[in-house]
Amino acid sequence: MNKFSRWAAFSAVLVVLGIVFLATSRVKSTRKLPTGGIRPSVAIGDNHAMILASDGSLWTWGQTGFGWQVLGLGSNVRTQACLRRIGEETNWENIAVGGSTTLALKSDGTIWAWGENLYGQLGDGTTVRERATPVRSVPGNDWMQVATAVRTAWP
Repeated sequence: MNKFSRWAAFSAVLVVLGIVFLATSRVKSTRKLPTGGIRPSVAIGDNHAMILASDGSLWTWGQTGFGWQVLGLGSNVRTQACLRRIGEETNWENIAVGGSTTLALKSDGTIWAWGENLYGQLGDGTTVRERATPVRSVPGNDWMQVATAVRTAWP
């Protein structure tokens, strides 16, 4: 298990308790996440991670792997060393993190996506190079879960 994997596992345990402790070589901070009625979760990708807090808010940290805007914080944010909230919404229910895309499900059953979109993998009907903030994805409002994959090998 590499250093990042151990750190991610440690962070995940603390999230279950409602407290996130993030440590880098220069910065140490403790942040209490907002609380609410849903089960919190953590999703870890190649270079970034997401937290779904129990109040339905989304939080992120890491870097934009291979330059794709996977953090969901806007096109000028390429690295986020500490936890940062994505938007102000509190109606998220499920998250999935890939190597170059991120997906999230809202309580109304809609899927939202951001990151790489060269081949239409965000499902928004376009092949715009990338999306730096969440955009509505595939049609429908009866989705129950999202999933994506981390690219482990190049063709």
